[in-house]
Amino acid sequence: MDGPSLDASSYRTADQKLGDFFDPARPRTSFSDLDFLRISTALQACDRRAWSLVPRLYTVLRIIGRLDALDKFIDEGITDVWFPFTNNRLPRALGSSMQAAFLDTQELVYTKGLSLETGGEKKHAHFSSGEKLPFRVLGVLGEGGYGQVQKITSLISQQTFARKEFRRGDSSAIKSEVKSFLLELQILKRLHHRHCVELVSVLTMRWQRLIKRHKVASYTDARHFAIIMSPVADYNLLQYYKVVGDDPEKKTALRRFFGCLADGLAYLHSEKIRHRDIKPQNILVKGDRVFLTDFGISLDWASLSRSTTEDDHAKTWMYCAPEVAENEPKNTLSDVWSLGCVYLEMTTILKGSSLDEMGHHFKGAGQQSYRYYNAGGKIATWSAALRKQGLDWDNLALDWVASMLHRTVSHRISAATLAESIKDIRLFHSGCPVSFCGDCCEKLEEDLGEWEADEDVWNESNSKSSNAEIQAGSGPMSMDPQVLVIAIDFGATFSAVACGTSVDQSWIMQTWPGQYGQINSDEVPTELRYTNEGIEWGFRIPPNVVRHQWFKL
Repeated sequence: MDGPSLDASSYRTADQKLGDFFDPARPRTSFSDLDFLRISTALQACDRRAWSLVPRLYTVLRIIGRLDALDKFIDEGITDVWFPFTNNRLPRALGSSMQAAFLDTQELVYTKGLSLETGGEKKHAHFSSGEKLPFRVLGVLGEGGYGQVQKITSLISQQTFARKEFRRGDSSAIKSEVKSFLLELQILKRLHHRHCVELVSVLTMRWQRLIKRHKVASYTDARHFAIIMSPVADYNLLQYYKVVGDDPEKKTALRRFFGCLADGLAYLHSEKIRHRDIKPQNILVKGDRVFLTDFGISLDWASLSRSTTEDDHAKTWMYCAPEVAENEPKNTLSDVWSLGCVYLEMTTILKGSSLDEMGHHFKGAGQQSYRYYNAGGKIATWSAALRKQGLDWDNLALDWVASMLHRTVSHRISAATLAESIKDIRLFHSGCPVSFCGDCCEKLEEDLGEWEADEDVWNESNSKSSNAEIQAGSGPMSMDPQVLVIAIDFGATFSAVACGTSVDQSWIMQTWPGQYGQINSDEVPTELRYTNEGIEWGFRIPPNVVRHQWFKL
């Protein structure tokens, strides 16, 4: 339906304009995204800020005559992203008859903009000329010859995203960009990793419980193709180099990027994807997390028989591998070379030098730029100079660089082996005081299954005994079902959680986790230690050695 204009010359109040949308004399047809923008604007003018963020909920509740329930929806964290609703997802305060009315009316507010964030695994959406896009542009993050990357806010979920736009057109250059767009979209649909940017995932929560997760794919309008992604970065890695300085927190984060980037690249290769353009500008930093991005020229060889190709026209000369520059057969190890160049730059910053100093070392007389693949022995001489400065433990990164920058492809380390080597640093260097891997990529979770099987930590008989006592209704657990008491023991050797319904604290202490507890967790090790023979825990860990915290509060 066509809504009224909210231009400044209008003499009617915002409340009157809202009434025009809900005139009983007007036939009720579906609303448009532009309608909801106008409704939201009018609600703001009426000093209804919270209501303006949920114009679709407002519309349905107003039509069925239950605007009094809107604040209840908002208090429970329910927003427009929750559409479409079912009976069990509506607040009980509505009552059964009004719930039925709500469900019958909600189809009126379904729009293309809403389907972008709530329509499940959408392939693509199309907005015709004049249709309002449900986003507000907050700024430009980057620009290229045929488009730009913008920071946007959804007018539906209020979440902030990055939007990559490509201009539509008939020229051969633009068609090439469209091909890149479609390739990147295809790859992004497959990616789900903590260190790769993704198509936007919209999480619908209720009472801290995940209701559903959607991936927003892409859309076209009359002028553009667009991909919506997350996260919105604080910096790219090249920018981050310049802000690290002597900031200990930023240096710690940068050091941990080694393991995280290796983990992300290993994931891509396991998914049969070659990035083909790894460079600092294509690595994003958000807080203390790092992400690989820009898959527009990546190669997906999932349908091919091998990961080697002889066709690789797209590249960034400075970071490309020798075989790429020389148009020789290349494979995933070409990505490893490019990441090795990035590692060398990261180590340069950690060691207290600058990229300008590094560039001066690499450039020949009269040269304005340099390329790592034809640097000859300068990589080795620069690495040797770095070893003499800064923190000695950072020399480990130079060892990885050496294993990644072999000119002979077959001699390079794989991304998977590199990631494992970085995760195992403290296994082979027990005195290492720094971490080269973020907590997100620590190896502890991966080894847990083997540790559980080898050490038989989880005592099933204890939990069975506890469950039997509960079912029998014995002990203080049956005394007062209205009270819940939870106790946590964070011990030097073991940790555990116990809970009960008695307010008698002495009972909690007397029935601490173990075979006599009522409802509790089994005791678990507070700390673990990796050795060549396996995993040690509890009293088996010798004093004054490196150990990992397992149980965390």
